[in-house]
Amino acid sequence: MKEKVLEASKKFWTAMEQADEEGMRAVADPDCTFVHIGITCKLDKEISFYTDKIFVPTELKFNGQTVDIFDNTAVVITD
Repeated sequence: MKEKVLEASKKFWTAMEQADEEGMRAVADPDCTFVHIGITCKLDKEISFYTDKIFVPTELKFNGQTVDIFDNTAVVITD
């Protein structure tokens, strides 16, 4: 299960990097929550950060990812 979650996370990060709203929506649950340093938001707000060019990734480099699964909820920590 953790590998499936990491695969979905990778797809989402790729869609974010391309500001691909359709790609982000295809991967994420509409009710999911994103946590950043200083902000927590729902999917629509997260997508708007990228499509409105508030966040413009220049080079995504992952140092690590962890997945914790609690019943039907997965938490992915990416650094």
